[in-house]
Amino acid sequence: MAALLALITDIHSLGLPAAQGLLLTTSFYWDMDGKTREWSKRYFAKMNRMPTMWQAGVYSSVMHYLNAIKEVGTDDPLKVAAKMREKPIEDFFARNGKLRDDNLMVHDLWLVQVKSPEESKYPWDYYKVLTTISGADAFGPPNPDCPLVRSDRVAATNKTVVPARQLPRLAGATGLFCNSDLPQILQHPGMDQRHVGGCGDRVCGRGLAGLRELLAKFALDAVQRARQMIGDVVRQVFAHQDEAPRAYRIDRRSLAGIAATRHGERFEEIVLCADARDLFGTGRDEARARRA
Repeated sequence: MAALLALITDIHSLGLPAAQGLLLTTSFYWDMDGKTREWSKRYFAKMNRMPTMWQAGVYSSVMHYLNAIKEVGTDDPLKVAAKMREKPIEDFFARNGKLRDDNLMVHDLWLVQVKSPEESKYPWDYYKVLTTISGADAFGPPNPDCPLVRSDRVAATNKTVVPARQLPRLAGATGLFCNSDLPQILQHPGMDQRHVGGCGDRVCGRGLAGLRELLAKFALDAVQRARQMIGDVVRQVFAHQDEAPRAYRIDRRSLAGIAATRHGERFEEIVLCADARDLFGTGRDEARARRA
């Protein structure tokens, strides 16, 4: 049997009688060699349990970051990131580790099998290593469509700048903007400036201001569409209120609260009540008269 994801603490909780023979992949095992044992025993002294691959990985990544800051003499993110990519990662956690341009840290993994109770000789002696999986085999090559590794990156001021219109960051914005809005946003010149500014440069000029105005316009349009949708719902509900059993009817105050609430945030009264007189007053009476 193979586990898609299992940590050494899971094996400890299950116990060897239940978990023996299980196959799993891990990026760290505390009892692999002298470096892993030395760090893990210090961790055990504080936490009273052996570290998982996640805890060892976080410690390793933070130390790699802090050592990069120490070497470049600054915490400037671009310079630190460049140093982190330049330096190989070879410590108690990682073997043949390297931070790629797509910000994925590639390193060796291990296929292990959980020992039987008879094979385990001391506490937390749980794994036998079957084989090493190279980082190239485990993680594969970078995605050629990733903006961080594309061959058409634009060099500017000694920095690699990806034109932001190539980034699919607004793909998830279709819940707010209409699909017809997205081409105008992605092709706006302010998008490139926005990405450069996001990399730490100071941006001047009209591009970003124009982009903000465009986004504000589309956001206002989205609010207007939401108001119209809420009004339609309220009108439809009140038009059929008398047809519902009394136990299922909604009074006007409750319906206003439902319709004016979105993702836990209340709209202002103006959102709901543009046609309030028709919804809660004469419009309701007229609907009753029509049905009669």
